[in-house]
Amino acid sequence: GDSGQGTGPYIQASGFTNGVIPFSYFGNHEELNLSFKEGPLNQKMSTLAFGVTPHHDAGVFVFADRNHLDTKSKTSQYNLKQNLVAERSDMGFHYKFSPKSQLWMKAGRFDSNDNIGGTLLGTPVVSVVKVSQPEWGLRHTFDANDAHEVTWGVESAKRRTTSNFDDISQAEFGLLASLNSVYQEHSQDAFVSDRWRVSPKVLLQGDLFYQDHRRTADYVYSSLFL
Repeated sequence: GDSGQGTGPYIQASGFTNGVIPFSYFGNHEELNLSFKEGPLNQKMSTLAFGVTPHHDAGVFVFADRNHLDTKSKTSQYNLKQNLVAERSDMGFHYKFSPKSQLWMKAGRFDSNDNIGGTLLGTPVVSVVKVSQPEWGLRHTFDANDAHEVTWGVESAKRRTTSNFDDISQAEFGLLASLNSVYQEHSQDAFVSDRWRVSPKVLLQGDLFYQDHRRTADYVYSSLFL
């Protein structure tokens, strides 16, 4: 069997103040430093979030997260090193035009970079995978009259993933081969919803959606003689 040892320091802080400007915050940081027979595993995870209400009709929040993985693994079949960095950030805002009309807005982004290099079954390999995904959304809810509560909104997101896999096993003979791929996805959504209070005991809801999702994928194999 396998065994390992390591440490895992962890720190966290949070708080809330309800002064002239209400403010809340949260933050933590965690590390894993482990050692196994196959190799070390080091991971760092951090999160930061806070919210503030500068006015009784408005609020803002921010969230950020980062994960960093650095590991090595060596067996009789492979000897690989991986370095992965993944980051996520979001920001939101809401505003009350009146007690019966409120607007929400949100924007965020995710990015990751995964690098793997070494040998697999005796063959040198290099793999790089990158992901980028920005997105945003808007939603508004209001009372059209005493009987109708209307909600409408739009959302949009893009995702791009690039993958580069290089085979350098024949580099000593002057041959380099690579497989490159690009995957892209784009989505746009819009909706409107009406909650109709027909009577004190009857509530009807009607929804209308529009969705446009598009995906493309390109693959390119190339070889180069030096």
